[in-house]
Amino acid sequence: HLEITRHIPNSVDNLDENDPFVRTAADFPISTQVRYHSIVAQANAEVALADSDDGLVPYRSAHLPGAQSEKIIISGHSVQQSAAAVLEIQRILREDIALREAHFMQP
Repeated sequence: HLEITRHIPNSVDNLDENDPFVRTAADFPISTQVRYHSIVAQANAEVALADSDDGLVPYRSAHLPGAQSEKIIISGHSVQQSAAAVLEIQRILREDIALREAHFMQP
């Protein structure tokens, strides 16, 4: 099904969960060759994680099954600005470096 639009789609269109590209891409599997981690914001710690959101994105959309790790940070949508997120990114990068070094050091 081809949807004809009067404008060229852009990244703002991709913010809408009903955007055709977003709906199609959501069903694409993540390659088993890709290691990925997830940092998820939860705006209200008193809400059950499965029912929570970051004030904008629901947990069910942010959760990525198969992630190597998932870090929940009590924060709003701009979680990337939090010290906890920066520390988690550092942890992930250090872990990746250690894995790569171990791999290349094998005989």
